[in-house]
Amino acid sequence: MTCRYSTRTAKLVREYPNYHSWGDWLRLYLIIYPIGGMSVLELIYFLAGLFKEKLTLIHSPTSAGHIIDKLDFLLDVTLLLIILVYFFSKLLYPIPYLRLLFVLLLLLWMLVATIKFKYHIKHWSHWLVIFFVTLFMSLFLHEIPNTSVYEWRYYNAPIFNQSILDIPLWVFFGWYCLILLMLRVWTYLILERRRDKKINLE
Repeated sequence: MTCRYSTRTAKLVREYPNYHSWGDWLRLYLIIYPIGGMSVLELIYFLAGLFKEKLTLIHSPTSAGHIIDKLDFLLDVTLLLIILVYFFSKLLYPIPYLRLLFVLLLLLWMLVATIKFKYHIKHWSHWLVIFFVTLFMSLFLHEIPNTSVYEWRYYNAPIFNQSILDIPLWVFFGWYCLILLMLRVWTYLILERRRDKKINLE
């Protein structure tokens, strides 16, 4: 892997907070990333308020909707298994192209997850606009300043290392993945429970 930074930032690079222990990674994935995800969720709701749009769940009992739901579930399970296999393979025997397979399936999951919202939230096309506005605002607020100050480094990914405004394409996809993931968690763990509780009370 290679990183992109100027010689002026050599001292900063030496002081970059690398992750070495399980505690470092657990803190990253269980505290830092969830907090970042919640900030993205707040931005989505802020933009939805500007557009006078309310997140309303619907159920579309169509054959296409059922196929998308099943494919989404299959991808969820497959991606989870690949993650587990990847960690065990690093301890036992590295499996070639496993990361590339994960990235390709993750891209397919992002497409399926986006389409799935069409069958589960009202005004899907409006929310799709909000998703992309959130994406570009997040990039503007978090990534574009980094192209000057080099607060963090961009490593090469298996694919999509081409850059736009000095930001690798995989970062664009990463932000959109975070948006989808947080909205799905919020929708299916919070909003669906609220809806079911309301139905039971009625």
